[in-house]
Amino acid sequence: MNFYFLPSFSGDPRYNYQAPIIDDMHQDALQSRFNQTFNPKNEVYGGFAFQSTRTSSPNLFGFLDTTDALGINSSINWSHRLSQRLYLNLGYRFSRLATRTTPYCEDRANVSGEAGIPGYNQDPSNWGPPSLTFSSGLAGLSDAQSSHDRNQTDAGSYCLLWSRERHNITLGG
Repeated sequence: MNFYFLPSFSGDPRYNYQAPIIDDMHQDALQSRFNQTFNPKNEVYGGFAFQSTRTSSPNLFGFLDTTDALGINSSINWSHRLSQRLYLNLGYRFSRLATRTTPYCEDRANVSGEAGIPGYNQDPSNWGPPSLTFSSGLAGLSDAQSSHDRNQTDAGSYCLLWSRERHNITLGG
């Protein structure tokens, strides 16, 4: 009950407390591409992209949950002409996305542990109030779920192209 505030104005008891709730988001992004021809037979090209997003989501109880996401995507390719009709392309691509959601109560107060509520994971990343829902119109009590995800992909590619008059044969993977 300590999380619920006293009424902020008189009137209808269902609407006895109001507060502005404004989400905040900040985003940075960068993209670049390059292409370098060394001679008629060799060319290198590729790109790099970066994005960082930070959001904060407050709720009626003054909890401020945050989410941070960082993404990187890059590639490099080499194109080589072996003969008048035979071309080789080699490539490498790297991609990574890391997302972390931090609940307001993480590592602050072990509400369920202090209240003696059994069955909850007592790891500091799971601290906070238990989720409560009321059918009477009272605002439900909850906190975000802690998470930290990292997805990464590395990929290589090759392609051999043979061209003769109207015919093209491509081998690759």
